Amino acid sequence: MVENGNGQIFDIAKGREVPVIAQRYLTIQVPLVPLLKSAASDRSSIVRRVAAEVLIRELDSLGDESIQLAEQLSLDHAAPVAERGKFALRKIAGSTLF
Repeated sequence: MVENGNGQIFDIAKGREVPVIAQRYLTIQVPLVPLLKSAASDRSSIVRRVAAEVLIRELDSLGDESIQLAEQLSLDHAAPVAERGKFALRKIAGSTLF
């Protein structure tokens, strides 16, 4: 295989160019609270459910913002999202073992 300058590799065995597939790691830091607020307001219930799961996982590090997000999610019209929000509220109150 021989690489040319346009992001393609010439595969000698196949006799044609194939795209270069590469990977690089991102080193950016995304603030969690604005991201969770955005996800909790998303129109997709799947995104809101993931936001609720992350909220539960990060309850200790979020502080007062966690109560507001948990209340918002507990009032969600999608049952799985509302259940996760209610669980987060119970966890904040200390009435759950998990």
